[in-house]
Amino acid sequence: MSTAAHRRTTARLAAVSVLAMVTVAVVGCSDAVTGSARVDPSDVGAYRAAESSSAAASAEKERTDADYAVCSTSTTAAGQMLSAYNVFVTALNATQNYGALQGKDLVAVAALDRGVAEIRRALSPATSDAVRAAATTLADRSGALAGVVRAKGRGELNAASGGFLQARDGLLGTCRPFSAGAAAGSSGSATPTPSGAAPR
Repeated sequence: MSTAAHRRTTARLAAVSVLAMVTVAVVGCSDAVTGSARVDPSDVGAYRAAESSSAAASAEKERTDADYAVCSTSTTAAGQMLSAYNVFVTALNATQNYGALQGKDLVAVAALDRGVAEIRRALSPATSDAVRAAATTLADRSGALAGVVRAKGRGELNAASGGFLQARDGLLGTCRPFSAGAAAGSSGSATPTPSGAAPR
C-alpha cells in the first residue's frame, strides 16, 4: 500500500471512530429527556382535593382552638365573678347598707369588670358564631350587673343577677363540647336581695 493510500485509510478510520463516539454520547444522554411534558388531569384533581382537605382541616383546628380558649377563659371568669358577687350580696343582705360593706361592693365591681375584659379579649376572628354569641352575652350581662352594683342599686339587683346567671348557664351549655373545665363556674348561684329590704 502506498503512503498516500495509507493516509487516506487512516483518516477514514479516525472519522469512523469519532462518529461512533458521538453516537455513543448521544445515546447515553437520551434517557434524561424521555417522558411527556403534559400534566395528567387526574393528578391535578387529586392534588387540588388534597390541598382543599388540608385547608379545611387547618381551619377547623383553628376554630376549635379558638373556641377552647374562649370557653376556658369565660368559664373561669364566670366562677370568679360569681364568687365576688356572692360575697358582696351576702354582706348586703346582712347589713342592708352599702356604706357598711367595707368595700365588698367595689371588689365585686372590680371582679365583674375584669371578667368582662378577659372574655372580650379572648375572642378572635376564628371564634365560632355560637361560642362568640354565648361569651358576648355573658360579658354584656356581667357588665350590666357591675353597673347596678356600682350605682348602689337595690331593686335592679335581682333582675341583673338573674340575667348574669342565665348567660353563664348558656355559656356552659355551649362550651361543654370544647372545654372539660366548663363545670368550674357552674356551682353556686347568685344570692338575690330579699324583697322589701332596701339597702342604703
